[in-house]
Amino acid sequence: MINRDTCFITLTQSEHGEIHLCRGCNFNLSFRFHNIFQIMSPGEFRQLFLHVESIDIDGFFSLPMPDSSGEPRRLYLGTTVEPLYFCFTRPELETLRSMLHTAMARLNTLEKAWTDLN
Repeated sequence: MINRDTCFITLTQSEHGEIHLCRGCNFNLSFRFHNIFQIMSPGEFRQLFLHVESIDIDGFFSLPMPDSSGEPRRLYLGTTVEPLYFCFTRPELETLRSMLHTAMARLNTLEKAWTDLN
């Protein structure tokens, strides 16, 4: 018989990355986006979601870039691990935001179901 508490629940998955919930791992989430991989708690995940959600993507990427030398503009995003930062181009940030929305909606649905069952 399969121990379902050790199974991963996929919250979102695409060619750009994936976010999984591990029920038997103190409810930790695994987050992979391109070459970024991080294990985080649901609280840290919510913090990342709210941080990305609060970014004015149009406003930030419309600002002039000082001496860009042809490089795309990047937004540097702090993490819960000092002094680690993620950096994203506009398309990457938009894709990340979409993935986080999908994962957060599924996480909220699962948490509500678990609460209702208990």
